[in-house]
Amino acid sequence: MRRQNTKAATDVAGAIDDGFDGDKYFGIELSDVRAVRRAAQIGFMSMNIYPPPPGAFWGEFNNRKLHEEWIDDLMKDFIRRIDNCVDESAIDVAVKREWIKNIDDKLETSDGSKIHLLPEITFTELGLKEIEPRNLWMLSGNHRREAVKRFLNQLTEENKVLGDRVKKLESKSKPSDENKKEIESFKEKIGKNDATIAKAKKWTVRLYDRGA
Repeated sequence: MRRQNTKAATDVAGAIDDGFDGDKYFGIELSDVRAVRRAAQIGFMSMNIYPPPPGAFWGEFNNRKLHEEWIDDLMKDFIRRIDNCVDESAIDVAVKREWIKNIDDKLETSDGSKIHLLPEITFTELGLKEIEPRNLWMLSGNHRREAVKRFLNQLTEENKVLGDRVKKLESKSKPSDENKKEIESFKEKIGKNDATIAKAKKWTVRLYDRGA
């Protein structure tokens, strides 16, 4: 998703050391950082982030605080479209290869795929044990994750309200034609919300080899 370019966002980001100093990152040449990053990249898969796997932890290497304006803007974007299956918006995750049962299913790119077709990470027993507690390092995407959570919580709550209305209308001994139209409309909305939740709860992740 696009990064918001606002004064408030700049002020917050500027208050935190992002590690960049000219062509260096924490004193290391950016070209060297990019080379190591490329060598460590495993590939692309999908991961459920609503909720995320137990042990998923944002902030191990990125101390940028959540900015409410960015989250609000992302939620507005989600109303129009949820671009969760492209390399550009993939969430970076550091893993050990032995943690991923289906590591051979990873793709070289997620571009051109669809989120429900992208191989979803399945953890080995060892992986499930070792990623807890707070040991599955999520290297990016904290604002996206929070925006997804809030957006889908809203849809879940809306479905609960609509479901209660449907039950109330269907409990009438003789629902009117207007009642039947309302029931149909409410059920259609619930169905659309369910489809959005099913799509948006997963996100493309770019896996990096964490090493031994």
